[in-house]
Amino acid sequence: MDFIDNNVYNGLSLHFGPRGQNIALVNGWNWISFNVLPGDTSLNSVFAGLNGVIEQVKSQSQAAIYSSGNWIGDLADMSGVANGIMYKVKTNQDCVVTVNGSTIPFNQPLSLITGWNWTAYLPSLAQPLEDAIDSIMTPVSQIKSQYRAVIKIGSSLYGDLTDMEPNKGYTILMSTPGTLVYPYGVVVFPDQRSKKSAAINAQETQFVSWPVIKGNQYNMVAVGKVCFEGQVVNTAGYYLATIGPKGENDGRSLSLVKTGGAYFATILGNTGGETIKFKLINSTTGKTYDTAGSMQFQPDNLKTGFDIKTRSVKVTAPPQGTTMQMGAACTISWEAYEIDKVKIELYKGGKSFTVIAPSVPAASHSYNWTIPDRMPFGSDYQVKVTCVDPGVIAKDLSMMFSIKPTPSISLISPNGGEKWKMKQGVDITWRSLGIDNIKIELYKGTLLKTVVSASTPAATGKYTWTIPANHPQGTKYKIKISSVDAGLNLSDTGDSYFSIGGGAEVLLP
Repeated sequence: MDFIDNNVYNGLSLHFGPRGQNIALVNGWNWISFNVLPGDTSLNSVFAGLNGVIEQVKSQSQAAIYSSGNWIGDLADMSGVANGIMYKVKTNQDCVVTVNGSTIPFNQPLSLITGWNWTAYLPSLAQPLEDAIDSIMTPVSQIKSQYRAVIKIGSSLYGDLTDMEPNKGYTILMSTPGTLVYPYGVVVFPDQRSKKSAAINAQETQFVSWPVIKGNQYNMVAVGKVCFEGQVVNTAGYYLATIGPKGENDGRSLSLVKTGGAYFATILGNTGGETIKFKLINSTTGKTYDTAGSMQFQPDNLKTGFDIKTRSVKVTAPPQGTTMQMGAACTISWEAYEIDKVKIELYKGGKSFTVIAPSVPAASHSYNWTIPDRMPFGSDYQVKVTCVDPGVIAKDLSMMFSIKPTPSISLISPNGGEKWKMKQGVDITWRSLGIDNIKIELYKGTLLKTVVSASTPAATGKYTWTIPANHPQGTKYKIKISSVDAGLNLSDTGDSYFSIGGGAEVLLP
């Protein structure tokens, strides 16, 4: 057309000639669809150059395998492309299928029957799911891609599939027959979209990584709530992962747990009857929790109301900063969920120090332990409670607490018979355990004469006192040391008197 300022063209038709379509395939199964109709729909032509790499091709009702240089089966060709059919293609390595032909109209009506329909996506650009399926919103029940899905609850869609994209195939479950007509064939600008949200209740951005398999032939959906430590998860940052029989390297899904505990999991698989287990991940702490129960993988199955309960343990005592004495009783307590037996260990400096109890009932929630009389004292002790049920990982460490010896104090010097002189520097020495600070006093007979030190660190074991030049002389002096720590009433004095004199002077009694 010619450019004319402010002119409006009505009824302008755009015609597109032949074009190509490139579809990237991963090793394993791939759900694919075509928006180009090949001139030659034979399997040998469509997959030219990839025979032997492509091992199987399936439509919803037919299949073919490549064996000894030939395609064998009841799927004669790919003519179903013209009718908007999705195919499942199995490869033995990553590759790209290139198809050249005529463009299939994006708005070609696709007839869907009651039940499941393997359906192609005909537009050449992605669009929001709810826009794409607007024509079948009433009869549709589920829509699945190879890795994601939504289900309809009431009049809204719930799940992790937000958009429909070229090259990908979809399975659509209908409650009654309907006709799917895609509304857009090119890019949809924001103001051209419908006012609907794209897949209501869709998953939020994921902040954790989890190795989920690729190349799956089937999937199923599980929906429910997640409970952690006996309560429905009501904190952001939790994810629910599923794993297959091979463990954590056999991930089948990763789903955000929404505030309120709801989850939606599209679980991937290839074999019916596989055992699927669940794990809860806290993306803030990085901790992973086992859960009670499992399910059997069933292709295209929908499990609703499948609630998940985590197996976990949480140490509640001793509390952080507690100081306990050797030889004293200590109560260790915990909360336990969906576990039977626990082991209790004492840690020091981040390493296991001793096993307190190898196995006790988790439901008892507490254990009374008598701290040994002799052990290293320190402020870096912790209690670890670990589930010992077979195949279950659940553990927790308490916060740091202190273990000290039974408090004691003993005066070493002066202990009687010493002769001290005025202006002399003398050492007052002692032994102590479990005491922080002591007071030093001088007595004459039973009378307190002076406080030598109101508080000095007990750990030093020594205090040097310079006797004043004008200090009264005498023979019936004793030193008393006593703890000034709160809650402790410990003291000791010398066994006999010592004297303080001025040199040649006669000592007064």
